[in-house]
Amino acid sequence: MALISQGIADSSLRHHMENARKNGVTREEAAAIITHATMYSGWPKGWAAFRLAKEVWTDDEEPAGEKGVRIAEPSGLSKEFPKGVPNDAYAQYFVGNSWVAPLGDPQLGATNVTFEPGCRNNWHIHHKGGQVLICIAGRGWYQEWGKPAQELRPGDVVSIQPEVKHWHGAAADSWFQHIALAVPAEGASAEWLEPVDAQAYEQLG
Repeated sequence: MALISQGIADSSLRHHMENARKNGVTREEAAAIITHATMYSGWPKGWAAFRLAKEVWTDDEEPAGEKGVRIAEPSGLSKEFPKGVPNDAYAQYFVGNSWVAPLGDPQLGATNVTFEPGCRNNWHIHHKGGQVLICIAGRGWYQEWGKPAQELRPGDVVSIQPEVKHWHGAAADSWFQHIALAVPAEGASAEWLEPVDAQAYEQLG
């Protein structure tokens, strides 16, 4: 974490990553560690570390089971993060199918969310605690109530403030993945509202 916080992504960081891999640290665990460090060091430094980790853990196979599966079928998705399991717990608040894969320690509050083409969640509000979206694959949309929709591509980061009504999801013709980071706050909750207007969504393209 010290090297990442200093923006060092050279052979010294690679050496530490290779040792971590030899000692049994998985790609998923490495991603969680880097994500956690990035919350303090900033995303430019974090993405440099992610690119290096991709080279170190490039040929790892993601084990099947509760932790998720390696993405094989849908094209254009991240190979560094698992697709996860069907998002059954929140399916009623989504149009289309989505999958979720918690990353690392649950206290981190980081989840990789995968949307099939055309999938989006309902309008919703995060009370007290906000949320950060880190786009990692595909093409998607984010929109706040009363504002134009914002196209999302890999590398885009969205900081969602508490009490802001919004939605996010995939473009109609593309799979989409983002990491969702919950901003911790006492008494934080989410209020789920109405679906996004279908005609307005179709006009986004």
